[in-house]
Amino acid sequence: MKVLFIANKVPFPPKDGGSLATYNLIKGLEAKGAEITFFGLNTNKHHVDVKRVAKENPAIRFITYPVKLKVTPTGAFFSLLKGDSYNISRFKFNQVDKGLSDLLQNEEFDIIHIETLFMMPYFDTIKQYSKAKVVLRTQNVEHVIWDLMAQEATGVLKKWYLKLLATRLMEYEIQQFNKPDMMLAISSEDAALFRNLGCIIPMEVHPTGFDFDKLETYKNIVPERDFFHVGAMDWKPNAEGMSWFLTKVWSTFSAKYPEQKMHLAGRKMPARFTEMGNDSLVVHGEVESAYEFMAQHEVMVVPLFSGSGLRIKIIEAMAMGKCIIATPLAASGIDIKDDIHILIAEGVVEFIKCMETCKNNPDKVKRIAEKAQQFAIDNYDNRTLANKVYQYYNNLL
Repeated sequence: MKVLFIANKVPFPPKDGGSLATYNLIKGLEAKGAEITFFGLNTNKHHVDVKRVAKENPAIRFITYPVKLKVTPTGAFFSLLKGDSYNISRFKFNQVDKGLSDLLQNEEFDIIHIETLFMMPYFDTIKQYSKAKVVLRTQNVEHVIWDLMAQEATGVLKKWYLKLLATRLMEYEIQQFNKPDMMLAISSEDAALFRNLGCIIPMEVHPTGFDFDKLETYKNIVPERDFFHVGAMDWKPNAEGMSWFLTKVWSTFSAKYPEQKMHLAGRKMPARFTEMGNDSLVVHGEVESAYEFMAQHEVMVVPLFSGSGLRIKIIEAMAMGKCIIATPLAASGIDIKDDIHILIAEGVVEFIKCMETCKNNPDKVKRIAEKAQQFAIDNYDNRTLANKVYQYYNNLL
């Protein structure tokens, strides 16, 4: 089976939840025997050395285009005048479209997999030059993220503009999601939202899988009895959630328990977080290995208040046998139960209460971590999930 995988960033190596979702699916399909061609943007924001990546993954063909993705006042203004979605239009490049049309005119594929809504601007080119079946995989219901940010925004103009972006994104999603032959949603909640918005094409839920073989490297590391968070801070919901946690939760908790430690890691760490670092709050910035970092610490906090999709770092932490404290939104999309697989905390008081429970009851922390790990093993093995996608592809042919 020949699969053309189209994505808005190169997910090798995976450095955030979105790239991990893409990476694991590609590697899982490769292991199943699919012949993969990766076609995508190599952006200034997530730029990688494609020659090195291709050398490390010889079974995958890489066709990438270096592009600059910048949010500019001029671009936003003209998008406003044209009435399109600036979130989407900035991913359309003439040279990429030309490269795709040339590829499709010279080569046939069985499946063309479009990863995320942001690459749907190339759909018309695909249909013009290819007879392949097209699958769209979403990682979020994109307009929901922007709608929540609009609700939380301060300032009349900012709130109005964010609401406009959310509305145009929703309109674009509704226009696009019945065009492919099939859709893969990353969670059952997202699938239900798409159905409610009018999606009638075949749809399956495909969460991000986890490669459990990677655990072998870290299984003998004994974690410190502390708290931690790891996440890409250039994703706005992560940064906003962590700002809330540090100023409202950790400041109170650490004043009461000064001996407790919190470790914070992630790409593009805001200066304001680094400046808050002290003996109890250790700010690492970007770390070489998120898995090694997680293995060294005990309780993960996930204070997320906007976004949709699946919180992939939660799945990773569960797979590594970590106890997790998370907001209800952070845990949504995962069929786990409070006080069994995870601790759910909605506000400041509940977060502090859960942290005190973890501090005072190590046996409970161990029990929840073990239940979480078994749940991840049962439901998120990457080989099993990739095999299902391969079968979905086969059913389309």
